[in-house]
Amino acid sequence: MTNILISRDEKLTNGNTSYIHRIDACFDLNRPILDPSKGRAYFAMGSNDQDFNSLSLIRNYVTRCIRGVPYNEWLLLNPESSASDYFNESLNTTRELLDHYKQQLFEIKGGLDEMPKVSRIDNGDVQPYYLKGRGNFWFTTIHQLEHTVEQIMYLVDKDLLPTEFTTFAMHIKYKIVPKIANALQPQCVYFAKSDRSVGCPADVRMRYYMLDPWMIEEMYGLHNKLVYSAVEAPAVFGFAHALNPDLDFEGIQDAYFRGDVLQIDNLLTQTALREIRKVALESTTFYDSKVGYLGSYMDDGLSSTWIRKLGRELQERLPRVLKDQPLRQAWFYKYDSEDEDNYQRGIKVHADLARVNLNIWLTPDEANLDKDSGGLLIYDALPGGEEDFGFENFADWNNWENVEDMMKYLKDSNAKVTKVTNKQNRCAMFNSALLHETDKFKFKDGYLNRRINLTLLFGLDTVVDEKPTGVLTNFE
Repeated sequence: MTNILISRDEKLTNGNTSYIHRIDACFDLNRPILDPSKGRAYFAMGSNDQDFNSLSLIRNYVTRCIRGVPYNEWLLLNPESSASDYFNESLNTTRELLDHYKQQLFEIKGGLDEMPKVSRIDNGDVQPYYLKGRGNFWFTTIHQLEHTVEQIMYLVDKDLLPTEFTTFAMHIKYKIVPKIANALQPQCVYFAKSDRSVGCPADVRMRYYMLDPWMIEEMYGLHNKLVYSAVEAPAVFGFAHALNPDLDFEGIQDAYFRGDVLQIDNLLTQTALREIRKVALESTTFYDSKVGYLGSYMDDGLSSTWIRKLGRELQERLPRVLKDQPLRQAWFYKYDSEDEDNYQRGIKVHADLARVNLNIWLTPDEANLDKDSGGLLIYDALPGGEEDFGFENFADWNNWENVEDMMKYLKDSNAKVTKVTNKQNRCAMFNSALLHETDKFKFKDGYLNRRINLTLLFGLDTVVDEKPTGVLTNFE
């Protein structure tokens, strides 16, 4: 295996753009990274195709160093091997990390007599084998594990994973989840229902739990690992479109600069929609468990040639808005939909640090039980200055602990709300600094019915001095 060395804060130049990489490890795909000083890679996409392709290769390499080689790629390298061999290899690697994990637990609790129950750990600067890292190997929620079962069984049913992976899923469903539920709430009796489970209050399913070491072994060390990577149809730059070529691109740019909120229907070509949704359904990259939804991020596993192609085409067709704004981040959010009889809520009010926000919905319309909901609520209010609640920087406006203050700010500002409803292949486009939140939603139960959105953030800074109009302008 050929190793690469990228030093911390070293500039890597592609074309006319330089990138700072926060990696200082000589990576070997066959070995875990044990040194907690080794950081996750962060970089923005640049301004030409070489940047897109080169940085994607680096990002994919780093992901496999950290999250493991997916089974479908591993099998190409080991054609005579079986799923059992894959499980054993993963388990042996994970056992090298377990002592490291136990020591961290000992330092936190002073011993292992009682497994700590945790609040959210949200530090994306630290590797996932370390306890304080986002989406790490050691803590989870019941609703995340339920999603893992659903996704693995979906892949088995489509013959993308062999039937041996059913054992992995059933260990989670029948051995691990009931134990976690009982530990979090002793009176909770966990009943199995289809590929999901009921019988415990929703808040139990959302609570964070540090896995017992035996649970990690029962999952063959595959929790929050890259088990499968979707194989997309080729997305050749300059040929088949990702972006609908018939849209009114001049009108979209004019409306954006007026300060409008844009509702763009049929944003993607049918091929791009199919392939991007395939990645969301098949790739096991939803490592970040939040309250009611899971996140898959461009800097930690999310890889799609069609998303990269979409980012490139948006910059080309909307040059006045996006030409000098790199694709800073992209993510999928996949929502829990256990209770189809009641409305659920997603992300609370916040603003995102970027110049332009595009939010694209991917779930078929027949899954949505209320077509007048399920999208975004976008307020005609921008973050205030430091005098508002003492917020010292923009990040305070993207912190769930400040939601009550932000709602008070909206009320005091007499902010008006613009609603963009959920529809497959519909995009909401707006100034990313505008305060916004997920609208209530009610979707059918079942893996294929989960509410999924793709968010693209363009630009490395934000603009808070442009007056929004609160007007919703439609394009299709």
